[in-house]
Amino acid sequence: MNWLIDKPYLIFFAMIPLLVIGGLFLEDSTLAINVHDTYFVIANQDITVLFSIIFTGIGLGYWLTRKFKGQLRRWMTLAHILLTFGGILFITIMGALLNTVYNPLKPDDVNETLYVNFVLWLSILGVLFGQILYPINLILALFKK
Repeated sequence: MNWLIDKPYLIFFAMIPLLVIGGLFLEDSTLAINVHDTYFVIANQDITVLFSIIFTGIGLGYWLTRKFKGQLRRWMTLAHILLTFGGILFITIMGALLNTVYNPLKPDDVNETLYVNFVLWLSILGVLFGQILYPINLILALFKK
């Protein structure tokens, strides 16, 4: 676990090829997000490219901090990594569960769908909190040499 906290950029750089390979083998499916009267439709390949770019930026930030001998806060680094990867894994599982639970032909499944949606949004907020910790950790590392 120490290598994860000492060199966090390795896990982000390792995820980039996995995301790209996973995006190549995904079937041609989309993510549809309904906001009021508008549907936002995003292809899965676009999502994998977006996450690859984000993980590249995060990995470069961690690598540059280490290169310039900045002192990262260990708990913030660990919280960021766990909330990012654990949260994304949990969101993926909950999204798959939502697709299996929700049946528009059976209106009595509404309570289960609301519960899954609530847990899904809480996990999204947890991932966003982890992403807020990342720049705070980098800024604090710049001032503590």
